[in-house]
Amino acid sequence: MRKRTAVLGAFGAAAVTLAVSTSTQAATWTPTGATQHANIRECYRATCKSTGVIFPGMGVWWSHYAYNDAHNKWYYVRNDNGNTGWVYCGNVTAGC
Repeated sequence: MRKRTAVLGAFGAAAVTLAVSTSTQAATWTPTGATQHANIRECYRATCKSTGVIFPGMGVWWSHYAYNDAHNKWYYVRNDNGNTGWVYCGNVTAGC
């Protein structure tokens, strides 16, 4: 927890120390594998910008999944290089 100081009042007459939690809950990453070379995407659509790649033999982990408007399942993944983003379910061994 990190402390921050804020000055209140029109003339700076009062100082208050606020305790603000700066930690976030860590994601649980589940190991999976790549079934083929695939792009990691910024969003869960094939038209979204690539943020990295996965390929067979590379370490890949997923934390959660979502369905897009076409009802396709996408996993939020992280690869060995630290790239994160979305991969279509057919590209990982976690499956559809």
